[in-house]
Amino acid sequence: MTIPVAYFLPQRKTASNLIYLLLFSLFLTQCQTDQSEADLADIAVDVKIKRFEQELFALETQNSDLPLDAQVSELASKYPQFFEVFKELIADAYGLDTSVVQRVQKFVEHEGVRQLYDTTQILYEDVSWVEKELTKVFKRYKNYFPEKPVPEVVSFISEYGVGTFTYGDSLLAIGWDFFLGEDFHYDYNVFPAFLQKSMDREHLVAKAVETLSSNVMGEVYGNRLLDHMIANGKTLYLKSRLLPETEEAIIMEWRPAQLAWMQDSYNEKELWNQIIKKDLLYSTRRTQFDKLIVASPFGATWMPKSSPGKTGNWIGWQIVEAYMQQQPETSMQQLAAIEDAQVILDGSRYRPGK
Repeated sequence: MTIPVAYFLPQRKTASNLIYLLLFSLFLTQCQTDQSEADLADIAVDVKIKRFEQELFALETQNSDLPLDAQVSELASKYPQFFEVFKELIADAYGLDTSVVQRVQKFVEHEGVRQLYDTTQILYEDVSWVEKELTKVFKRYKNYFPEKPVPEVVSFISEYGVGTFTYGDSLLAIGWDFFLGEDFHYDYNVFPAFLQKSMDREHLVAKAVETLSSNVMGEVYGNRLLDHMIANGKTLYLKSRLLPETEEAIIMEWRPAQLAWMQDSYNEKELWNQIIKKDLLYSTRRTQFDKLIVASPFGATWMPKSSPGKTGNWIGWQIVEAYMQQQPETSMQQLAAIEDAQVILDGSRYRPGK
C-alpha cells in the first residue's frame, strides 16, 4: 500500500505546512514529467507502418502463375494476427458461407471497394507523418510500460468495418477508410454528422492512441456508472500523456465550443451534482447514463443541449488527474492495475469546479 505524503503531517496543518505539501507534490510531479521526457531520447523506437491494403490489392486474382489460394495463404502467413481479424471484418458483406479465399477475391474485385482503396491511396500515399507521430507516442509508451513490446502497426481498409483495433499488446491496426475527411461522402445513416466531424487526418493518430490506451487501461471492473467513468478516465489520462501536445478537444473528439462548455467550472460542478442528486454514480442501468459515457450529439437529457456526449468520461478523466496529483508516487503501471474505481475516487479528493 502506498502512503500519501499528507499522511505524515500533523492533523492540525498550519498554512506553511499546506504550502510545503503543495510545493512538494508539484515538485514530485514535475520531476516525473521531466524525467519522462529526458528518457525518451534513449528509447529506441522507429515505427514503420506495414501497408496490408497495398499488398492485398496487389494480389493477382486472374491469370496468375501462382493460384489465388496460395497468394492469400502467403499474405495470411505474413500478417498472422491481423489476418485473423480482417477475414471476419469482411465476412458479413462478402460471404459467411464462402471460403476465405473467395471472400478476399470478392472484396478486392468489388468496384466500390476498389474506388475506396484508390481514394485512401491518394490521401495516404505518404504516411511518414503518421509514423513520426507514432514513434514519439511509442517512446512515451515504452517509458511508462517498459515491459510491453512496441506493437506492429498495420494499415488496411475494411469498407467501414472498424477504424482502429489492437490484438493483444503486439498489434495496432489503422483503417484509412475511417479518416477520409469532411469532403468525403460518408453515409449519414451509418456515420451521423457528429461522428463524421472526427473522421479525418487530424484525429487519426489520437484515435489510434485511444485504442492503444484502452487496451492497457480500459477494462471496466464492474457495471456501475462510476466503473465506466473511471475506466474511460484512465484511458483518457494515458491518451493525454502519450499525446501531450494534442489539444484536449481532439483528445475528447469534441468541438472547441463543447470543450469550453465542459471546462466551465459551473458546468462541471452542476453535472457532478446532478449525477449525485439523481443517484446515478452507483447505478447499473445503462439506459440511465449511456449518454454520459458514449459518443452522442448531445449530453444527458437533463443537461442543456449545449452539453456534449461523453461528459461522464470527462469527469472520470478529471478524477484520475486529481488522483495522480494526490498520489504523485503512483506510476502509470500501478494506475493501470487499480481495479476498484472507488479507490481512485476516494484517493482523488475530487472537488468539481476547483
